Amino acid sequence: MEGCPDFVFAAVRVVAFLDGDFWHGRSILRGEGLPKSNRQFWIAKLKQNRDRDSRVSRRLRKEGWRVIRIWTSDLARAPERVLDRLLRVLREPRRVS
Repeated sequence: MEGCPDFVFAAVRVVAFLDGDFWHGRSILRGEGLPKSNRQFWIAKLKQNRDRDSRVSRRLRKEGWRVIRIWTSDLARAPERVLDRLLRVLREPRRVS
């Protein structure tokens, strides 16, 4: 499967990605955690990662999968909220296109 999701719930066609804040670019969106050296390299690298994530999510949705992206910091800070969100998506009926 494209993008190597961390969790696949095939019976309900849901995939979940657990995205690290640094590697998937959330840190730079917040203005945090950017290395002090070789900044242009890291900005470009993290932008490529974000672009790839968007591309993968679009393709999976086009193939009929529901895609959930979970930030590791959200999971660490409020695991119950992340679990509630995941369960809500898993329980919601499939929409017919």
